[in-house]
Amino acid sequence: MAARIVQTQSLTAVADAIRAKTGGNASLVFPTGFTDAIAGIGGGSSTELLAALINRTLTSCTVPDGITEIPERSVFYHNPLIETVVLPSSVTSIGEYAFANCTALENFTFPPNLASISTSAFSGCASLPAIILPNSCRTIGNNAFYQCTSATVIRVSSGISNIASSAFRGCTAATSVTIPQGVASIAASAFQDCTRLTSVEIPSTVTSIFQYAFQGCSALQTVRILGTPTMHSTTFRNDSAITDIYVPWSTGAVTGAPWGATNATIHYDTPAS
Repeated sequence: MAARIVQTQSLTAVADAIRAKTGGNASLVFPTGFTDAIAGIGGGSSTELLAALINRTLTSCTVPDGITEIPERSVFYHNPLIETVVLPSSVTSIGEYAFANCTALENFTFPPNLASISTSAFSGCASLPAIILPNSCRTIGNNAFYQCTSATVIRVSSGISNIASSAFRGCTAATSVTIPQGVASIAASAFQDCTRLTSVEIPSTVTSIFQYAFQGCSALQTVRILGTPTMHSTTFRNDSAITDIYVPWSTGAVTGAPWGATNATIHYDTPAS
């Protein structure tokens, strides 16, 4: 089994492991008044109460080396106080909702060997200042960074082939988005409502861009497309600020242009640089 941060729902597995190793139970003594204090947080099972305690006290955490996975709905899930999390280089995967709604999380660096980020892993992390993914990252799930409203920079890993649905939707502070060579598709609503984004360049490796991918990017002015992807008629829907879209196609060869950007002028046969 991969080393992982234990979910609160699985704390009984820790007790079982102790019994298996020692042949008996380990003693845990709480200070006077602790039981009454934890009970005052609210009802629920002991593990639910422990999760509530963590979520009301934990502001900083350094995960020890050797941990390879942050599981779905981890001990960090929905913690409104956590500000700093340091992950070791051994972490390769981050599960669904692992850091979702950690609204105060502002000191965080993606580990250098990270391979996968699952659905909604960082959704609602409203204080995260930047999303800079290491090139080791191969997959990001739907809504992975949905409404990370303080992230000014988004840099997609060159190892990612598909930017998933709503992956960066609602990143309203983003002024810079880097989509590297190697990305093959941009899914529905991937960058929808990135309202401060002013320009974007689509690399030549992208073969498809789906509906609403950049819808609602109200400050977007310039789009440069370096390849010949298939595009949906609503890719730039409601992006009335777009004035120029540069494409390498010959004149008249673009189907569906300007893909919802009603005020845009298409510039044909534009060089890549």
